Amino acid sequence: QISLVGSEVPARALVPSNGNLGMTWMQPDFDDSGWLSGQTGVGYDRNATYRDLINLDVRSRMENENTTCFIRVPFTLEAGASVSGLLLRMKYDDGFIAFVNGQRIAGGNAPEGNGSWNTTATSLHDDGEAVEFVDFTVAGGANSLRDGENVLAIIGLNDNLGSSDFVILPELVGFDAGELNRDEMLY
Repeated sequence: QISLVGSEVPARALVPSNGNLGMTWMQPDFDDSGWLSGQTGVGYDRNATYRDLINLDVRSRMENENTTCFIRVPFTLEAGASVSGLLLRMKYDDGFIAFVNGQRIAGGNAPEGNGSWNTTATSLHDDGEAVEFVDFTVAGGANSLRDGENVLAIIGLNDNLGSSDFVILPELVGFDAGELNRDEMLY
């Protein structure tokens, strides 16, 4: 296993006000220098439930403004690293769509497709469940990786504009399923 993205790593966040960025912001070379800067998890909470998880607070920009938050988490893959699959571990309220270098790898409480600047979560993710990691295995997800700089891009989704809380805390692990030797019989 290779830890690609751990907890409490550098991240950038933007609560978009229109669709001008399209999907360009999901690419590793996108300039996010004007975005909010901090560490994962990203979110806010009027109560205390998620406060220990939140390092990048987006309440003033998100609450009653938009159900969507764009999050960029850069990471580096060493040249020659053998990764055949990905495991995305997420703590989230209420939903998300995750991408590696612009390729969708997973979603939770989210519509099909790539989402947009004002997508809403398709259902609630209970506070008690949101503080536990949910694992999403991404077979073939390593195809979207490249040597050097990569970005885990997440569209964080709330279920309504006035929600009292929101949190996105990802971890990304690469794993190697090993080489398949077609001459060797295994049972």
